[in-house]
Amino acid sequence: MPVCYASHLSQSFWIYLLALPFQVLGTFGWWTVPIVGFGFFFFIGVMSISLELEDPFGYDNNDLVQ
Repeated sequence: MPVCYASHLSQSFWIYLLALPFQVLGTFGWWTVPIVGFGFFFFIGVMSISLELEDPFGYDNNDLVQ
C-alpha cells in the first residue's frame, strides 16, 4: 500500500473517531461514553490487525513464514 494512501486513511480514521462522540451525544446521552469506548476499541483493533496482515510474509518474528 502506498505511504500517502495509508497516511491519508489513518488521518481520516482518527478524525472520524475524534468526531464520533459529538455525533452520537444527542441520541444516546450518557450511553455515549461506553458506546464510543467500544467503537474506539473495535476500530483501533481492526486498524492494528490490518497493519499486521499488510505484509504477512516478511522476516519479523510474528510473520506467517517459519
